Amino acid sequence: MAADPPASSAALESRAPATSKPAKGRALSSLAWRQELVKLAIVAAVGLLAGQLFSHLLAGFTVAIVVYLANQMRHLRHLRLWLMAPKHYQLPEPSGIWGEVFEALQVLDKRNRKRKKKLAEIVAEFQASTAALPDGAVVLGEHGEILWFNRAAQSLLGLRSSQDVGIRIANLIRHPNFTDYIAEDAYADEVEVPSPINRSIALALRIIPYGNNQRLMIVRDISEVR
Repeated sequence: MAADPPASSAALESRAPATSKPAKGRALSSLAWRQELVKLAIVAAVGLLAGQLFSHLLAGFTVAIVVYLANQMRHLRHLRLWLMAPKHYQLPEPSGIWGEVFEALQVLDKRNRKRKKKLAEIVAEFQASTAALPDGAVVLGEHGEILWFNRAAQSLLGLRSSQDVGIRIANLIRHPNFTDYIAEDAYADEVEVPSPINRSIALALRIIPYGNNQRLMIVRDISEVR
């Protein structure tokens, strides 16, 4: 289930550094690019000098450029291996522009890991808080597929966690009232249907849209009221 991480509470304190850090980052990147261009110029000059000494100017220059490109390909290989398995592959720490690229990627990866950990904690808290509710709760995806449900929904609707996750809710609750209700996509009121596993149990279903095209369906047992 997807959820947006809570918004940051930093206000004025975070604005001042935000204007200075990018400038510093741009300065470092500009310096790294200049260093890389100087390195390329030195490699080319050494190749030309070696070629002149051996009376093969073009060959010396070509060999020097090939060595430079081989070094770039080596860094690209490291990057590819890290992208395929960031948890199991450690990026090297070269100098120059590649060092900046690898460092920026590792910082971004750490931020994403912290964000995912926080998101997992929020999801766990939500599931723990809804698991003990007397009413059923079913999280539906964009196309009405079941993403998660609590124990009450499992007992009221006969859902099975190993088999029904990913199944569209309309395929499990086939009552005409619910079919019309979910097709209208308005969800203004709740709809009453018999339980799919026991028709003597009357249920009130209400769908609440939220988040990124997701919906929460609340299931209440209204048999006593009826």
